[in-house]
Amino acid sequence: MALAGLLAHQRGSQLENALESAAQLTAARLREHLDELSMVVTLAPLLGLLGTVIGMINSFSVFNVQAGQPMAITGGVGEALVATATGLSVATLALIIHSVFSRQVNRLVTDIEQTASFVVSYVLIKKTSRRDAHEIA
Repeated sequence: MALAGLLAHQRGSQLENALESAAQLTAARLREHLDELSMVVTLAPLLGLLGTVIGMINSFSVFNVQAGQPMAITGGVGEALVATATGLSVATLALIIHSVFSRQVNRLVTDIEQTASFVVSYVLIKKTSRRDAHEIA
């Protein structure tokens, strides 16, 4: 990113625009797959709840078929609870991973911004020192 800014400056382009463009492109690449992970965090509990509803439907259909046998219901309720627990486990794990990756991306974006600021300062110092040298001559 710093190289892109320095090359743009050598070509006579606007340094700030080149650095900003390179920084935005790099940040977009870093955040590229965080949306999919966020979708997993949202989708996993919904799938778990879907499993719960299906398990409860199976429980009640078994209850209607085998009236008088309350033990026939437990299979469907167990299925419902397993689906819910699985969905919540996946969502919890995905949320933790998403949080870690988001923190790392934010740190990298901060580093990119600091690098861009350093490059701008360096170029301005070089430009000022060249101007001062010409004024002395």
